[in-house]
Amino acid sequence: MNTTAVASFNPLDDRNCRVVLGRSVASVDRGVFTSPDAAAGHPVAQALFCVRGLASVSIVGGDIMITKDSPTPWDALEKPIRYALATAVARMERAALTGAAAGESLNDTQMYDLIQIVFHEQINPSIASHGGMIELLDVQDAMATVRMSGGCQGCGMASVTLRQGIETTLRQLVPGLAGLTDITNHSAGTNPYFAAAKK
Repeated sequence: MNTTAVASFNPLDDRNCRVVLGRSVASVDRGVFTSPDAAAGHPVAQALFCVRGLASVSIVGGDIMITKDSPTPWDALEKPIRYALATAVARMERAALTGAAAGESLNDTQMYDLIQIVFHEQINPSIASHGGMIELLDVQDAMATVRMSGGCQGCGMASVTLRQGIETTLRQLVPGLAGLTDITNHSAGTNPYFAAAKK
């Protein structure tokens, strides 16, 4: 992945930060976005809303103004924001090569990219406190295949975490996602966070 997509990252104050990309983004990605729903179909804005704590994104060419509603400092958000932007730019470059419109409905590859951002920046850091991890294996026909490990494997709350936590978050951030398929062998879990009830 091209991690040099961001040319400069300049916090202006506690709430606002100006980011300049190394290239101008497609016209479909220009505007002001205040929610994941508003960002649907706009690759750069969509990717940024996968980073926890952002309130709004304003894009003009390669110039991006980001406002956050989180107490998390900008130096802690810089790496996730750079990662999200690098993923979005790579997605737009692939779209340009294939002649696809950057703002069209997400295909499986684009869904995979967005889900990876959400797992990397939100889901896995959250469940790491329980010793758990979730891995994205594939996306086919808008269905994401995942595998849980660590404290999540065999956990009595794994299904609740997957359906009410992870899947709900992904549906908010990844338009068109049909659902998740869990292929985890939960019976092989050796260190579940909550032991599953014995039958």
